[in-house]
Amino acid sequence: MTAMEKQQIRSDIMFRWIRLGQIGISLEKLLKERGYKDIGVYGYISLTDCIVYELMGSKEVKLKCIIDQKGDKILIDFPAVKPTEIERLNLDVIVLMPVDDYEPIKKQLEKYTDADIKTIEEILYEL
Repeated sequence: MTAMEKQQIRSDIMFRWIRLGQIGISLEKLLKERGYKDIGVYGYISLTDCIVYELMGSKEVKLKCIIDQKGDKILIDFPAVKPTEIERLNLDVIVLMPVDDYEPIKKQLEKYTDADIKTIEEILYEL
C-alpha cells in the first residue's frame, strides 16, 4: 500500500467519524453498544490523539492505554505500553489504528491478550 493510499484511508476514516458524530453517534456509543468497557488503542498516529480526546471524559468506556512498539517513549500525556505489557490490563477490545498490516499486528497482540482486536474501520463502519 502506498503512502497516498494510506492517507486516503485515514481521510475516509476521519470523514466517517465526523459524519457519525453529526448524526449523534459517538465512538463511545459504538464501543458501549458492542459491550466494550476497557479499551486499548494500538498504534500512535494523529487519529489516536482524537480517540484519546474523545474518550478521556467518558463515563461509559475507559481508554486504559495506548499500545505501541515504543511503549512509554511516545510523546503523549497518556499511559502508553508495549504489546508485551498488555496482559495485565484486562482489556475488552484493542482498536488497531494502522491502516495496513492488520494480521501480523493482530497475531502479535493475541500472544498477550484475549481481548477482541478490531480495526478502527470495523468500529466505525459496522453499525
